[in-house]
Amino acid sequence: AICHGGGSTTMSYLLQKSMLQRGIPFVLVRGELIAQQWLTGNPTSAAWETLRWLCSNRDKLLGRVENCFSLWGIVGGEGAFVDDQFNYEEEDSNQRWFSVWCIILVTTVVDVYFTLLAEADLLELDELDYFYWYWDYVLSTNVWAVNKLKDSKLALEVDVLKLRLQRQKQELHGDKSAEKPQIESSDAATKKSKKSKSKQKRAADRAAQGISASTSSTAASEEPTLPPGPRKPLAVELADLAPGPPDLTRLPERDPPSADEALLRAKALLCKGLFRGLLMLSDSPTHTSAVPFLLDKSGSRYTSREHKFEQRFKPLRCITNPPMLSYSDILATVAKLLANSKSNNVFESNAVEFAEDLPPGDDVVEEESFEAYVQRIAAATSGCFQTARKYLDESRKIANSQKGAPKDFEVTALSYTKVSVASTLSVVKLEKKVREWNSYNEGSASVITNSKIRLNRKYHSLFPVIEFD
Repeated sequence: AICHGGGSTTMSYLLQKSMLQRGIPFVLVRGELIAQQWLTGNPTSAAWETLRWLCSNRDKLLGRVENCFSLWGIVGGEGAFVDDQFNYEEEDSNQRWFSVWCIILVTTVVDVYFTLLAEADLLELDELDYFYWYWDYVLSTNVWAVNKLKDSKLALEVDVLKLRLQRQKQELHGDKSAEKPQIESSDAATKKSKKSKSKQKRAADRAAQGISASTSSTAASEEPTLPPGPRKPLAVELADLAPGPPDLTRLPERDPPSADEALLRAKALLCKGLFRGLLMLSDSPTHTSAVPFLLDKSGSRYTSREHKFEQRFKPLRCITNPPMLSYSDILATVAKLLANSKSNNVFESNAVEFAEDLPPGDDVVEEESFEAYVQRIAAATSGCFQTARKYLDESRKIANSQKGAPKDFEVTALSYTKVSVASTLSVVKLEKKVREWNSYNEGSASVITNSKIRLNRKYHSLFPVIEFD
């Protein structure tokens, strides 16, 4: 964009290209609402601000991040507002194209912020557990959003193909019913009109609460709007634009995962594994003798652990889509993972907003010995690292089969693989140490405190391996 010039027009074109690459229908992207009204406003400003932010001196990046996040927080709210403006029919009510696309962009920028925090080595030892837990949430949400757009694109292509086949069948049999205009009764037309008005009212309320509050009074008069009235279903629009009979030799298929997506999954699993590994160094709800000397999370005399959490992630408060997490969320997550619950799944995503609710009566805590508790947490941690290695092997395989892959991709994937292997071996040693320490009496506290935790960043600066001196 800088090389070719063009200002907001060039950036708007790049954002449209990003939408089309993610699978958003071109009839929506090329429309007046998106191309000429919305993208030329806050999305373009946020993209340019992010570019200027990344071009700053590396020592000043963390200090200038809040302005960038505030703009992306506005864009995330506008994505939901734009989806409401389209007045989708019932067939398209579950397709939130622009909301999900905004989630991908927002989580990508937040991922850069977490990377800078880890590289700057600004985190204390007692902050690492909720830091990697939060990072796992961001990466898992990004993966969810990418898969959501892929599923929506596939479902839309299947609907278009079915509609075109139905029309072709009707033409072959001389059935003109498909070409007859749909005549609605007065009651149906009234209901449809009321439904359209209610949708427009909800969209206006949301704009008044979120978007209008964050924009100026002059920009409020230029909010992107569509003419009143419902749109035709997207499948009907695309079927009307498709030329000739359908090509049955090319059936709709889900887009295969790219090398970057597999690497993103591996990063999320590495974060998840580090979070669970650090849980082994803390108290459990039922076993208070589980080495509380190693990782003290009580906080200092001047501040609390909750206050440190709020200050560490203070720049993320302005982001509402996806919803950012609070300290109570990590307390609930830790309580669920440490409790011996039948419904507990150690590989469940931390994206709490998109997780299914547990069925009532299944979340029963069972009594377990300390050895069983350590073995369960160690198995969960080791499983994360082993699964991460599988995704890393997959990403390297995909990258080698494609042309134009970044030169440093192989180096990054290989370093992540070394972290996963070393961490898997470290979990075995950690489990053994915790068992030994728990077998001592209270008089052995000096033995425990003499064994200090060491974070080995030899393989990668972002994901340390937990070791002991």
